[in-house]
Amino acid sequence: LDWNTNARGFQFGKQAFREVTLFDVEQQRAKTAAEIDLPPDLPGTYRSEEMAATWTITAHPGGMDLTIAGPHANAGPWPLEAIQGDIIRVWTPGALYRSWLDARLIRDEAGVATGLLTNGNRVKNLSFRKLA
Repeated sequence: LDWNTNARGFQFGKQAFREVTLFDVEQQRAKTAAEIDLPPDLPGTYRSEEMAATWTITAHPGGMDLTIAGPHANAGPWPLEAIQGDIIRVWTPGALYRSWLDARLIRDEAGVATGLLTNGNRVKNLSFRKLA
């Protein structure tokens, strides 16, 4: 996170240290670790006119998932992971290994989420407009 975002979090009493739940820490000295949150305004419906595809991001108690509806195929749910601030990772399934796309939440001057800019192995600067 940049310095201002980090400072605002501290001002509001936000801290990212939590009990580790992703794996067993019984044999470890440290039982807590820092964890990055997904942006709270990330859930919604996003549309790419270029791909004629709609991405729907939904929140649930374990995190957030992405479901895709397109003209040729539907996919998901795929899990999302927080990377840094407004940058997220979309984990996609594969036959031999898991792959991913990274996306940045686009905001207007007022800080309102207006879209996603996506990049990956074969995807560069694919934009999605937030509909709802």
